[in-house]
Amino acid sequence: HSFPTRRSSDLYSLLANAYMRNNQNTEAAHWFDKAAASTPDTAAGHTRTALERMQINQPDEAIKELEKAVDLDPNATQARILLILAHLRQGKADEAAVAAEGLRKELPNSPIPYNMLGAVAVAKNDLDGARGDFEQALKLQANFIPALLNLSQLNTKQSKFDDASKNLQDILKIDPKNQDAFTGLKQIALTQNKPEDAVSWLQKAQQADPEAEAPRLQLIDLYMRMGETSKGLAAAQDLQRQKPNSPLAIEALARVQLALEDGLGAVSSYRQLAALVPKSAEVQDRLGRALLLTKNTQGAIEAFKQAVTLDPNYAPAQLELVNLELNTGQADAALKRATDWRAAHPQTSVGDAMVGEVQFRQRKFPEASEAFGAGLKKQ
Repeated sequence: HSFPTRRSSDLYSLLANAYMRNNQNTEAAHWFDKAAASTPDTAAGHTRTALERMQINQPDEAIKELEKAVDLDPNATQARILLILAHLRQGKADEAAVAAEGLRKELPNSPIPYNMLGAVAVAKNDLDGARGDFEQALKLQANFIPALLNLSQLNTKQSKFDDASKNLQDILKIDPKNQDAFTGLKQIALTQNKPEDAVSWLQKAQQADPEAEAPRLQLIDLYMRMGETSKGLAAAQDLQRQKPNSPLAIEALARVQLALEDGLGAVSSYRQLAALVPKSAEVQDRLGRALLLTKNTQGAIEAFKQAVTLDPNYAPAQLELVNLELNTGQADAALKRATDWRAAHPQTSVGDAMVGEVQFRQRKFPEASEAFGAGLKKQ
């Protein structure tokens, strides 16, 4: 029994997404290829394939799919917008401008093309042109939030903070829960060196949408940057109580505990996080650092080794293993680890720095100097 074409496409996409969640992008790309081959030759089908290509960081393939979508249906607004954004992300401002102008001709009375043209003008550093485009979008639709957001960013870029704040507060009149607006107001306050105002905006964002994690996470980070560690810890604990199974909430608490050198608390939190995201090398690395705080060297070594097993390219854990081997009298093992990593990553300076550090600790100063010099040439 064979599946209908559309169902086959869905099945292949599900397989691709499963591989992608495990950071197996080669396998994901294979199944996305099969999904694309079995997707109907329609604008919607090519747009969907383009979105999948973007997920696995294949922007050129995504652009090709979006161009097919627009060729099939010139009225495919989503495909046209995504095509403009894809060109901008690739730094292809001229191509983005052509696509945006085509959208304007197709939708002359819509604010969307002018908002896109403004984004293109910003990419070309034509700030006056961008302002005119965003303002034209707002003339066509005064409550068009994307243009208000872009205009606020432009005003902030030009140090017109009062105007930027007004843009963002206008957004909140339209959408009182808009987290982008609250984040923008927070950022303006920080730019003006008003951290207490930034705290106030994040608290208002939290009140406007108690379920939103973003303002709570930003508030935790801000408290820690301000040196208000007790408030940062309290905010992290409160978020984790409210969302006990949220990886972001658990990670925020663990990060605060690690910063406060609460080793036992950080170990508990990172173990909980590792159970939720078992394929994360970074979580294993952080767990290793927490275990070091509790003097559990062997446990830390196991965590760092697990990190490099999950991602052999993850340099921080490799560096920790090299240091631990050096500190426990295993200089030869440390040198082999560092040399192997340098051979596998010849384009970066990290391996040279690792080798140089080991040789320096071994008092092999000429060899260390040569390794450090090789690393400096790569920077």
